[in-house]
Amino acid sequence: MLSLDISETGDNDALHTALDKFNVQDGDEIHIFPIAPYNTNAVFLEGHVLRPGRYSYRDGMKLTDLVTSYQDLLPEPSGRYAEIIRIEGPDYRPIVESFDLGAALEHPETAPKIQALDTVRIFGRYDFEPSPEILVTGEVRSPGRYRTSGRQHLRDALYQAGGVTPDAWLDSAQVFREEKDGPARVFSINLRDALAGDPLSNISIEPRDRVLIHRLPRRIDPANVTVRGEVARPGRYPLVANMHLSDLVRSAGGLLRSADTLNGDLSHYTGASVSTTSAQAAKSLKVNVASALSGDAADDPPLSDGDLLTVPQRKTWSDIGATVTIRGEVARAGTYGIQPGERLSSLLRRAGGLLSTAYPQAAVLERPSVREMQQQSREELIRRLEQDPAVSLCISGRNARILPARQTISNSALGMCCRCPSNLGSFSSLDRCTTRTPLRTREERTPLGISRGREARLNSPTRALSSSFAPMEK
Repeated sequence: MLSLDISETGDNDALHTALDKFNVQDGDEIHIFPIAPYNTNAVFLEGHVLRPGRYSYRDGMKLTDLVTSYQDLLPEPSGRYAEIIRIEGPDYRPIVESFDLGAALEHPETAPKIQALDTVRIFGRYDFEPSPEILVTGEVRSPGRYRTSGRQHLRDALYQAGGVTPDAWLDSAQVFREEKDGPARVFSINLRDALAGDPLSNISIEPRDRVLIHRLPRRIDPANVTVRGEVARPGRYPLVANMHLSDLVRSAGGLLRSADTLNGDLSHYTGASVSTTSAQAAKSLKVNVASALSGDAADDPPLSDGDLLTVPQRKTWSDIGATVTIRGEVARAGTYGIQPGERLSSLLRRAGGLLSTAYPQAAVLERPSVREMQQQSREELIRRLEQDPAVSLCISGRNARILPARQTISNSALGMCCRCPSNLGSFSSLDRCTTRTPLRTREERTPLGISRGREARLNSPTRALSSSFAPMEK
């Protein structure tokens, strides 16, 4: 291994002479060792510089020997402030000396002197002031904050944000600007002209500006038509050019089997768009939907914004599949289909009539709608009675008893009285009744499971839930 001793005297001529005499051959490896840590003949450069690191020190060294010009710095350094961190003995505590970097580079004779083990720290411009940023929002591909040099135009800012989206409204855009010594200002521009490079619209963008790009109005509140009723997918659909009634029905998935195709109703706006002041009131038109789907132009009118098509249900469709279940002492108990207006006598004949063991005077008719109504009335009555913090007064004949609210409801069977004309929904009549005879509960029925006597009759809308078809014998 060969070594080359370089003198520390700083004689450049002697250094070049020594390097010229040292011959380098093919395959040689050259190692240049760094300055050892805490070497007393070293200074350090860090921060916003092109080549930070350790540098050799010589007596009488100045800042300009370490940083010769702005070419040794990164772009946009802070020219007003830089600092030298110096280690002073005997305890080697650091002290900071600040200086004007711009003045030192402009007048090298005024540059501060550097001592061994000094650290020169150079700052960037935006270490002491906000970075120039703009905010681009709305219909751009990548909305957000972007760094700018402060000398760009609106089109440059939009391209920096990825450009505008296909839904951008090119007729209008706004630039909001906060003045340093005044209120904010807004600039409304034609975005189409700005993207074309028009100087009047492609304005200069300053730091802290906010650019707002709008969406097309027809995308925000598009023209639409609505279809309701007996179609596969009722709802609202966008209105397109040359759209007719048949197109709307096909867009909704077509008609259902239950549709009344001869009596469709179209609420049609004959004026301009419903969003304008010149729109006229809707007119109701009777349309033949089946004829429109078959291609008849007379029954297939063009649609306007806001039109509503209603396809009604066939008159007897809800009666298709209606069933009644009959159980008990009949010849053929089971579930039977019924026709509109069919009576109980017809159903009994279809079921083979009553058996000899039947007791028709105690037949019970149960209807789900009435049962639900009774349950709702029961819950409402319980809620009203439970609002009383004390108890409810239950009067039966001449004897008065004090019972909790829920026990009162159970014992008096919702307070219904055979001698009171009040119904289940009339709470005022319930409170005034003093001749109340409680109904029998399910446990108080006869062994045959049938409630006897007039006690089983309810003078209320719930009569159909548990009532006799014929009065019992006295």
